[in-house]
Amino acid sequence: MQGVADYVLGLYFHDDNALMVNMYAGSEVRWERPGGAVEVVQETDYPATDHIRLIVRKPGNGRFALKLRIPAWTKGASLRVNGAPQPVAPGTLATVSRAWKAGDVVELTLPQPLRTLPIDDQNPNLAAVMRGAVMYVGLNPWTGIGDQAIALPAALEPMPGQSQSYRAHVEGRDLVFVPYFNVDTERYNTYFKTA
Repeated sequence: MQGVADYVLGLYFHDDNALMVNMYAGSEVRWERPGGAVEVVQETDYPATDHIRLIVRKPGNGRFALKLRIPAWTKGASLRVNGAPQPVAPGTLATVSRAWKAGDVVELTLPQPLRTLPIDDQNPNLAAVMRGAVMYVGLNPWTGIGDQAIALPAALEPMPGQSQSYRAHVEGRDLVFVPYFNVDTERYNTYFKTA
């Protein structure tokens, strides 16, 4: 069983010629390599926001590739190095090979659309709500909500003043969806019948 504390072990990977950014979280990495030490700082509030900024603090000899994981679920991702656009495609590693210098800036935007993810292939209309990689849950569900089909994710609208919360109007009531990690003592549902 993998614990959340182990996630930091999977933020970055490398071989002799490339540094791979596997996950996005505010962090710093130091990579000792034959061409000299490389240090990269990652600034982000992802997944609360869609923006990631990487700054090369120390480039070693500058000759290495930077690979960034682009999730398959994103749409409209963009990548810039020092303001210049770079090619990017969902479900791939975007690779930038160049002579890096201290102060080079990589800006990645990963839009996180709302979508549903079925519980399994046999039940395609029983699904969880996802925003990017984060699962959302319905708070304080009422009796019978599991039997009602909801047009997810189309029925979701942002909650005023709450950047990571959504609501769906279901038979005159609001069902509020929040990231699963924000649940405290509330009751919640994970899977819903989709229309």
